[in-house]
Amino acid sequence: MVKRVLLFLAAAVVLGVAAGLLLQSRDGSGSAPARGRTMSISTSFEPRVQLFGDPVTARIDLLFDRRRVLPAANKLRIEAPFRPFEVVGAPRVERAESGDLVHVSYAYRLLCLDRRCATGSPRTDIQLPPVRVFYSLADIRQRANDSAQWPTVSVASQLTRADLQQARWRASRDLPAVSYAIAPGMLAALLAVAALLALVGAAAVGAPLFTPGRVAPELGPEAEDGLPPLEHALAAVRRVFDSGEVADRRRALERLSRELGRAEEPQLAARARELAWSPEPPSPDAVDALAAEVHALNGSRPA
Repeated sequence: MVKRVLLFLAAAVVLGVAAGLLLQSRDGSGSAPARGRTMSISTSFEPRVQLFGDPVTARIDLLFDRRRVLPAANKLRIEAPFRPFEVVGAPRVERAESGDLVHVSYAYRLLCLDRRCATGSPRTDIQLPPVRVFYSLADIRQRANDSAQWPTVSVASQLTRADLQQARWRASRDLPAVSYAIAPGMLAALLAVAALLALVGAAAVGAPLFTPGRVAPELGPEAEDGLPPLEHALAAVRRVFDSGEVADRRRALERLSRELGRAEEPQLAARARELAWSPEPPSPDAVDALAAEVHALNGSRPA
């Protein structure tokens, strides 16, 4: 219990000091509000003197009583023109409360690259327009506003007027027309022709794989004679070994292997597949031996 009382007293002292600092006039850091105002507004710059192109932080501190001003964030609106400065990013908002006292702080990161900040003189003093704060009164639910002056901020520049004139001349100089090693239209036509040639080449390479002669060993004239698929596959093997190429022989043996697998003859199916994809071309003797076993198998099966 004692610790809570001590923490409350410490927070009250800190906020009391902050309120005193905000309510009194600081040298060059903004004006204190006049008596009778509902809200205290304080403004400051950090640093007060900067070099051209360096960032500066503009700070707005609000201090008010929640019994007189609605403290919700959407009830507060800041109107602060910063020209010739530009705001970089979103403002940083900090909020602290102690009892009915509310302190809200807005920090804006500013940057000035305007000619008014680089006039060539050793130092330029800039006075911004007043900042205006809009808020809602808690007792009568009406909108009100207060304003405060900014302190003067100084910008020092190492540029001379000759530098500025030279920069203006360079900026207004006409640039040469865009040129290309190959005209865009010609490049598009060349790419289209190259794509067409690649398509024709791919078709020429793949065409032999889809010719009727390639699938003939798979089908054969026996496909319509009513024979079982295993006998069709065996007949295709015999036919291509009489007049077919090596690739046709391998495919015929692979078909025979599949049909033997369907016939639940895994050992014969493995031998046919081994012959089909052996490093050396399938030998006629090995194929004849396999065909004899398959033929004997068909003869031993019941009709």
